[in-house]
Amino acid sequence: MLTYTLSRREKALLLVFAVFLLAIIWYHFVFVASTNQKTELDSQIATVQTQQQIARKKIANMKSMQKTIDQCKAEGVKPKIIPEYDNIRLLTAELNSVLAATESYTISFPELNKGESYLERSVDIVYGCSSYEAAEEIVNTLANGSYPCSIGAVSIVDTSARTDGSSSTRGLVAGSNVSVSLSVTYYEKLADEEATTTAASDSSAS
Repeated sequence: MLTYTLSRREKALLLVFAVFLLAIIWYHFVFVASTNQKTELDSQIATVQTQQQIARKKIANMKSMQKTIDQCKAEGVKPKIIPEYDNIRLLTAELNSVLAATESYTISFPELNKGESYLERSVDIVYGCSSYEAAEEIVNTLANGSYPCSIGAVSIVDTSARTDGSSSTRGLVAGSNVSVSLSVTYYEKLADEEATTTAASDSSAS
């Protein structure tokens, strides 16, 4: 029986090949797998952190709303009933009625924000009045309207006293001494069927 003895050079080459093969195996089955797992864990952590931020924001909003409700109750303010979805026809009629006291106005509905059981309807309003007092009275009337709402991003500009020389007319009402722009968010309840549809669409989107 013939035997073959490997030379030192052949043994060295086999050793190098074995080390190279082990390196390839380690890269594919250890390094790549651990890297992918780390990336997945980082993504899951980021998702959880985002959900926590959303949850904290919701809790803060709920506490703020509850504080406002408690304050209104203490002041003897009668609670407003949140209307059912879709209340846009009655809401538009009320807005038109309130804003009829202005010199001119525009109303736009930029977006709807659906929650699990409620809906937020944003309304952007721009109007002009003859005086600051009249403009402020309209804001107060909107805030104390028939439907629960929150008012934000209010801008009241006395156009009759502008001295900056600006030619921009964005957010201003031509021919009025005072121009007002504001955003109002109204709240509506979703029916059980609509809430279920919304929750299902949110679940499928995630």
